[in-house]
Amino acid sequence: MLLGRVCTFDADTFEFITRKVIPSGMFVCYYEEDKPVLCRVCECTPLNELPPELLDAESVKWEEIMEFFGFDTTNFKLFSVKAKLIGYFDKNLGEFINPRRMPPPGTPVEEAGRDVLVYLSKVGDGEGSAYIGEVLGTDVPVYISVRDIVSQHLSVIASTGAGKSYAVGVILEEMMMPKNCASVLVLDPHGEYSSMVEIMNNQNFRSEEYRANVMVVKPEKIKVRLGDLEPEDLLSLIDDGNLSEKMRTFLTKAYYDAKENILTYSSLIGAVEALGEDKRHESTVDALRWRLEKLRRVGVLDDYRGIPLRDYFRAGRLTIVDVSGIPDSLQQLVATVLLRLLFDARKGTITGEYVEGDERYIPSPAFVVLEEAHRFAPREGFSLSKKILKTILSEGRKFGVGVCLISQRPSKIDQDVLSQCLSQITLRIVNPADQEYIAQTVESFSRDIVRELPSLPTGVAIVSGICINTPTLVRVRNRIIKPRIGQSINAPAEWRRIAQETDDRMSEVPAHKSSSIEEDLGI
Repeated sequence: MLLGRVCTFDADTFEFITRKVIPSGMFVCYYEEDKPVLCRVCECTPLNELPPELLDAESVKWEEIMEFFGFDTTNFKLFSVKAKLIGYFDKNLGEFINPRRMPPPGTPVEEAGRDVLVYLSKVGDGEGSAYIGEVLGTDVPVYISVRDIVSQHLSVIASTGAGKSYAVGVILEEMMMPKNCASVLVLDPHGEYSSMVEIMNNQNFRSEEYRANVMVVKPEKIKVRLGDLEPEDLLSLIDDGNLSEKMRTFLTKAYYDAKENILTYSSLIGAVEALGEDKRHESTVDALRWRLEKLRRVGVLDDYRGIPLRDYFRAGRLTIVDVSGIPDSLQQLVATVLLRLLFDARKGTITGEYVEGDERYIPSPAFVVLEEAHRFAPREGFSLSKKILKTILSEGRKFGVGVCLISQRPSKIDQDVLSQCLSQITLRIVNPADQEYIAQTVESFSRDIVRELPSLPTGVAIVSGICINTPTLVRVRNRIIKPRIGQSINAPAEWRRIAQETDDRMSEVPAHKSSSIEEDLGI
């Protein structure tokens, strides 16, 4: 459908006149040598402003007033639209090619049809794809490349209540279907992904040769083997702000002494005590012993039981590690050790260091989803897990380890960490500091896209990066497995429901003689 014709252009955009209001982010196109050139609308404004005097009329339409005085109203119903070039799609290269020249004045501009919009998706419906929704305002499906989000990482960013966990649920569903058979682990700090266990009873997640498996690990079942810790792990756990340099030195030496055999609480405490034979060190040894005994009582650390990598990471298995109720410092520890062991296992499996039968032999590429990512890779301050996260983000693609970072506060995430997630799903973001941080950090975000962030409706996302051919506004599809928690509770509706249930129960109780207000108050 013809929208209008190009009237002018500059170095970045061209402008056309139309009778239709076209929202920012929508797609239009024009033809060059019979090839449709896709463009994104970045601004739509009235061509002419109405005289303010006409806006005061309450009972008469402005058109009627202008027509009464003989004025032509047509020019006040036209809109000036600015659009940016994306390009024509080259099927051989599999990407949009910018023609590097603006359309000349008079060029017809049309709505982008389905035949053009299908090329927004980098992959079609099939193996290695994830169907996440439709191009906003159309029924054109959008598929993202699972290969790209696993090999070069994904960020899902949104303000609270904008639908980020819902969108992640959609991605998890797609990854667990027969077309992907993924190996995924979710570190779940709020216990909101446990409903995904229903995948195992749903026909969408099985075929003749495949049936998705979901394993939920409850907090009391999470164990980290003491021998899998590094000295800095232990130091971060026992440091309450009063750990002296001498205590750090003693604990580090005791760690390596105990590690020569099997590192357990008993061997570690024994190695610490062995350093206290000199009376001058007695207070240091006592302080370390007290801290280690206190740490033992927490229950997550264990002498022999640890993270069962081979159970957690299997093709066709979604593992949900529920760390809700575990202190933040121990959540950091669990994430750090898990990521470190996984990276080592995948690296060793690829290089041949680990073979079938070894504890760390993990033949399947793995994808780890981290909720509250700003806790694990903060922009400021110390974080135990930041070091291994940076390693995986920079080297993980070589060994088949991918990461999905989820956060409602992107400005609190380390800039290097966020910038290495080369695919993004971004929903509504209201905070100006977060918007500015994304503009500076995410390569695929232009200023006109950033302007859209605060006005996005719930459930609408900007999908960008290498998993798709160009940034696209997408209405996220409905989940197959409905979430049990994670969505905002309608408090008034809950109050009314509970009050009604209470009234119904009270009506069944035999009536008693009513008391006066004085009796109720004990007067």
